Amino acid sequence: MKRLLPLIGILFLVLLLPAAKGQNFSTDSVKTIGRVVAVVGNVPITDIDLQNEIDFFKRRVGVKKDHRNIESQVLDLLISRAIVDFVALQESITVSPQRVNDALEREIKVRDLASTPELCQRVEREVKISCSEYKSELRRQLKTQQVVQLRVNVPNPTPSQIEEWFKLNKG
Repeated sequence: MKRLLPLIGILFLVLLLPAAKGQNFSTDSVKTIGRVVAVVGNVPITDIDLQNEIDFFKRRVGVKKDHRNIESQVLDLLISRAIVDFVALQESITVSPQRVNDALEREIKVRDLASTPELCQRVEREVKISCSEYKSELRRQLKTQQVVQLRVNVPNPTPSQIEEWFKLNKG
């Protein structure tokens, strides 16, 4: 009991001190940190997540920003990512480091560069994000591609459909 007395005293002071100073102690006067702005499956998206992604979004160069406000665009992006992560978890989809490295190598060849450090320098200069952020984005893109391939089942065209399309679009 003697051990609890200091704790009870502190609790008493915390609860009564605002009232003694003439202040109302209510939830309205307490700033909320980590407020949930959306839930996808059982994964919450907080205002902290949203603000971090808005900061990243503003920093990036070359991102298409549409007529909506940035907060709305970024929230849509976070919800889309959460859906992809949810489906990827359900389907046991993972992206290995080797797959990311292979994608980096393809990017190096497409851009006609000599090495990964050269690609990183170009990304940092052109897009204004770090190489690690670029690799994270690349990992997300690869995961999204796998989820889309798995869940969006579009039948491949038949050879006759391909031939017909080429005849119509020859010109």
